[in-house]
Amino acid sequence: MSVRMFLDLQQKAAEVMAAVTIWDSELNDIEMGLGKINKASLIKEKAGPHYKRKTFIPKVIVNRDTVQRPSALAIDSWRDNIITTCPGSGQIIILDRKFKLVRKIRHQEMMAPQGVAFLQEHDEIYVTDKWKHCIFVFDHKGEFVRRMCSKGHGESELRSPEGIVFHPERDVLYIADTGNNRVQVLEKDGAYLDSFGPKSKQTKGAAVRFRKTGPSQLSQPTDVAVTTTRVAVADSGNHKIKIFDHDGQILQSIGAVGTAKGLFRSPEVLRIDKKGNIIVGDAGNGRVQIFSSDGEFLRVLGAKQTRGHKFGWVSGLLYSIKQIRGVRGAALVCLFDQ
Repeated sequence: MSVRMFLDLQQKAAEVMAAVTIWDSELNDIEMGLGKINKASLIKEKAGPHYKRKTFIPKVIVNRDTVQRPSALAIDSWRDNIITTCPGSGQIIILDRKFKLVRKIRHQEMMAPQGVAFLQEHDEIYVTDKWKHCIFVFDHKGEFVRRMCSKGHGESELRSPEGIVFHPERDVLYIADTGNNRVQVLEKDGAYLDSFGPKSKQTKGAAVRFRKTGPSQLSQPTDVAVTTTRVAVADSGNHKIKIFDHDGQILQSIGAVGTAKGLFRSPEVLRIDKKGNIIVGDAGNGRVQIFSSDGEFLRVLGAKQTRGHKFGWVSGLLYSIKQIRGVRGAALVCLFDQ
């Protein structure tokens, strides 16, 4: 490779890191100079054709003027709008299916909107506020509905919550209660149901002391993904992905700290696709990793091996039947799965 070609590719890589990006398996151009790279080495031999046959090439679509430091993603399933939180600017951004701005949602009491979930049955948007230690609820037009939960260690209390998601068949919330090292399960009105993570012993008038032993212990969990049978948790402080059943029993632990494929550095976000594959935003390593339902490594996207297309901090990820949409520190990344 000539020096001039190298410098051209370096410049294009810098441009993509500063903008919002779409990963589309149907693109035939050679944007960002990646079309000639052989990605076979990045795909495990046992991976099914669903991921083996895909070629992901980035294309810039939205710049940081629209989304500033985006954090999480959800889809308004009635309108196919994309909902993303921007904790740096204290607002929620709604984009249409063509990634055009629909509206911005603000509230005078909302400080750092972090996680977001859409409740289809009631047409409501649920947002965790990391600094206010609570959940804000808005209707689809951005009108404030209610605020629930408060700061604390007890039931229905939160400390620096991040990821939030609904059960696919019930109006039940799962919240990564990061500061309390647990996942809480709540009714849609905030009533307490259950929790995963360290056991706690509460004494009236005294601080809660958590018992941090055993494989089910969580350390700074940042996100949660839920199916009808499993609850997957980004156990960021332990650099693992942990899988629980709905009774809170741990079924599996994936990964450990490291930079090799299958290892993590502060995994921030995760989703489960329709085939049960686990998609992880490996934030500290600046990449997205994909695992089978039994935890076997399948593929990595955005890693150093892709010559310049290492992401920034991968802070949000969303999988839908037609598309994978993800967010990194200063950019929106869409991984099309068509």
